[in-house]
Amino acid sequence: MFPLFLAISFVGCSDNNDNIDDVSLEYTALHASAINAAYEIQILAGSGGYSVIIDDAEIADVKSERKESGHVLVIYTKKEGETFLTLTDNKTGKSIICSVFVHINGIEITSIEYGVDADQKETILEELKKDEPFPVGSYFAINPFPLGTVFSPGVTGVWTAYSANGGKIAQSPYVAEKGENLPSYVFELLPIKEHILENCILKVEEKERIYHLFVIRLVANRAYIVIYEDLTDQYKAVLPDLGVNAVVREYISNYWDK
Repeated sequence: MFPLFLAISFVGCSDNNDNIDDVSLEYTALHASAINAAYEIQILAGSGGYSVIIDDAEIADVKSERKESGHVLVIYTKKEGETFLTLTDNKTGKSIICSVFVHINGIEITSIEYGVDADQKETILEELKKDEPFPVGSYFAINPFPLGTVFSPGVTGVWTAYSANGGKIAQSPYVAEKGENLPSYVFELLPIKEHILENCILKVEEKERIYHLFVIRLVANRAYIVIYEDLTDQYKAVLPDLGVNAVVREYISNYWDK
């Protein structure tokens, strides 16, 4: 349980403020996918003595701790919402702000894979990477999340995509449908090696995106989510002279504890 006060100070020592690097963080936006959970952000530079406050203590608590790896911020989520924290270096007086987004069942994109079967494969890969709408660090908030409970085809909700720094990229209604077999080339290009627990189709109105969501078992109750998007027809139409046979994108997400 965190203390009730919201500002915690740790005093460090330095003889000369000019020799202290500006306070900085591992990243300046936290996307949390669970409540009553602790998340850490590494403090990369500063004097070693800090004060931290959070704008909305109903959404999360925050404290600074010193560990073997260095100073970290520990954010403990309490309910869904958006807020921000301010970390101040007690020695220099300089501050940095970090956005905090708490979305239950959020999907953080931790890596992206592309599968291409085409005469000019490298050209298409370059186009995919250049035009990637949701790069690593982006975050999907799907409310309600269609998996993890008894699935009912026709579930509707809102899909929101955020950038790594917390800015909203897109938001659109969605309809979830029962998962169906994908063309064989999808798994030939980007195979799933672990056990599939659940899957469904998410039809997003924004640009008529169709996502195939899979929950993949790792160990015990731990799993992760992969999202497939078949772009074959799109690239055949846009780049008809490149000999496109198949183009698939795979978003790989964070761990999912259910």
